[in-house]
Amino acid sequence: MFKTFKVALAVSFLFLLQTNSFGQKNFVKGNLYLSAGDTISGYIDDQNWDRNPRTIDFKETPESATQHFTVSQLSGFNLIDGDVYRKAVLQVDKTPTRHQEIIQRPKPFIVTDSVYLLEQVKGTISLYHLLDEANKNHFYILKKDGTLEELIQRLYVTYKNDQPLVGTADQYKNQLKYSILSDNPALFPQIDKATYTKAALISIVENYNKWLDPNKTVEIKKISKAISKLGLVAGGNITNYKFKGQAYDYLLKSQFDWHKNPMVGMFYQILLPRNRHKWSIYNELVWKRSYNHGEFDIQDDDFIFEQDAYYTGKGEVNIKADYIGLTSMFRYSWAHQNFQPFINFGLAGNLGLDINTYVTGQELYKVENRVATREIFKNPSKYELGFVAGGGMKINKVAFEIRAEKGSGYLNSNADVSVRKVMLALLLNYYFN
Repeated sequence: MFKTFKVALAVSFLFLLQTNSFGQKNFVKGNLYLSAGDTISGYIDDQNWDRNPRTIDFKETPESATQHFTVSQLSGFNLIDGDVYRKAVLQVDKTPTRHQEIIQRPKPFIVTDSVYLLEQVKGTISLYHLLDEANKNHFYILKKDGTLEELIQRLYVTYKNDQPLVGTADQYKNQLKYSILSDNPALFPQIDKATYTKAALISIVENYNKWLDPNKTVEIKKISKAISKLGLVAGGNITNYKFKGQAYDYLLKSQFDWHKNPMVGMFYQILLPRNRHKWSIYNELVWKRSYNHGEFDIQDDDFIFEQDAYYTGKGEVNIKADYIGLTSMFRYSWAHQNFQPFINFGLAGNLGLDINTYVTGQELYKVENRVATREIFKNPSKYELGFVAGGGMKINKVAFEIRAEKGSGYLNSNADVSVRKVMLALLLNYYFN
């Protein structure tokens, strides 16, 4: 059975890798704005970019060949009923956003770059957004005079008793109050409370435009938000143990079978904003069972003294555990019209509810031989950490997955042995929404 499971797992991963060659393109109607001022209508590969793109793919018709365009070739592009990007050559504040980096390089770091800015508000004054290669957010105001100004928020370093202290300078608030929007003091309380986020800045710019001309239409772009999914998960697993160490000779010599066990629970998945929701965080709370049986055969010359007992001849080891597992993984899904292949990886934390480990065999107490059953680990750990990886397919509201989990089992921390527990699971998910 284990060989069949391994073959199925390998075939599934090969299939998932092959899906990278299809289903990722998403050509929708749009327009290219050339640097010369011309406009070309056709189909743009809309990837719902999180990080602003530097190149785009374009087709004049759905059947025509794909053309590639860079920032230097276009003045902008738009997707029908979707995102609007405009090219800009401007100064970008690349001052680090991590504390350790800003301590090492505390001075502001400004570079000139050619970028596509994502339009968030279009009005008498407009708001644009840029997420750079370091995942740093930048917001730009297109002012009434036609110039772009970056709204600045940056870290700074001060020293107290020769110890560096890192703070955040909300320079953008003074820019808005005393320069860009200074003619509308009624907005100052809102600016004072504003955070450096899309929602907060969009609201300020929208209110300012409405104040300037209540009759003029202000275009507001919808902010992509995370989507929550909830459902049931059920399936089965096969689990195997492998022991290493110096003592507990019967464990080292035991050959464990791959035993079938059930598992059932619930999952909560968060589809991250933009990128066509291809990235998500998958969380799962599941009841699992791990019942395993192993057999050993120790010859006379294999005797090892352990815990006042010898084992000779044939015997068996049984490990039984009922536990609750909390699994958290990053998931990447390939977008496709009819189905969504996916792969995921992460960590599993397991809490043992009922754990029993015992050995049955012939014990030798000096001159007396007897067959007995006794507990192996009297105080097994109730906690286990495991690494998880898998892949599967989602079709409508149903998904199936093949998953592998490698953990430490449930051992007494003082035991002179280490263990590798491998679980292979076949799961079925049902989405409520």
